Amino acid sequence: MARIARILDGRAGDALSEEDSETEKMESARRIERKLPPGYRDSKKDEPHGDYFVWCQTLREAQQRSPHVLVFVTSDTKDDWYLRLKGQTIMARPELVLECKEKTRAKLVLLSIRNFLSHTKNFLEADVSDETIRQAEQAQIADDRNRLVPLQEGLLSITRLHQEQTGRLTELLDAKAAAQEEYAIAERRRKLAYADCAATHHGAEARAKADKATSCRAEVEPSRSTSISNTAKNKLDAIVTGIDHLQAAIESTDAARAELTMEYDQMVANTHG
Repeated sequence: MARIARILDGRAGDALSEEDSETEKMESARRIERKLPPGYRDSKKDEPHGDYFVWCQTLREAQQRSPHVLVFVTSDTKDDWYLRLKGQTIMARPELVLECKEKTRAKLVLLSIRNFLSHTKNFLEADVSDETIRQAEQAQIADDRNRLVPLQEGLLSITRLHQEQTGRLTELLDAKAAAQEEYAIAERRRKLAYADCAATHHGAEARAKADKATSCRAEVEPSRSTSISNTAKNKLDAIVTGIDHLQAAIESTDAARAELTMEYDQMVANTHG
């Protein structure tokens, strides 16, 4: 640690003030919500602001030094830093290039540790051995492979959730069909009951001497059939509401699975690239 402290002495920027820290946390949260680089891929971390803090502090330092080129070295290969096409890393995200240009007037160049060491050796004639470059490359691959494990576990978990949700949706759709039929039958019986009641009362004066029990049954039947119909309708409405909520949950799960799959595929490409 003492050696690291000596190496970094005078080379590390000042920490953000408490006020600036709170301001930048709000900006980081805004970028995460809108999926603006950098750092939105870390939204699930306990401390999701790290990447953005490094970025904003780097830009602040560059504003003071006014370099023509800003070389940003990182082992992070996620697509909230790099533009990737067909599994290949092309360049820094255009949004970051533009932000760097606007705030510092410098051209942004993103490099992996391996590429940085390689360019340092080739163009600056620095004493960097091929073994050091190989070790940096292997360390990056090992790091990417370590990240694959939680991604794999996350994909398995979200796939199981999706299967459970779609299974439950199938059950609810079947229940909806049955409830629709039940409600339709209840409604037909209710209408028939009211029709019978109307027929019973029609010409009541001419049948004043008819059995009073018949009249009582005619009064009770419409009320009972209405209650049955209302119960069937409430049951159907509850099922439909459940289906709507579940379909929204499935859409959310699909989006999360697609995002996780893309991140996994990119990590695999980096590992084998």
